[in-house]
Amino acid sequence: MTTYLGMPAYAPRGVGQLRGERSFPAAAREALADTQLRGNLGRATAGRVVLR
Repeated sequence: MTTYLGMPAYAPRGVGQLRGERSFPAAAREALADTQLRGNLGRATAGRVVLR
């Protein structure tokens, strides 16, 4: 038995999985250039161990 959680399994035809105004590489370049964001992410993830 499956339960519908309100999200489609696939993106609508003609629409990619990532939606935004800019391409992913352009958004990634901007995010990587943001030293404040990189510092915050570094502090937020420092010392965390991911167990799988």
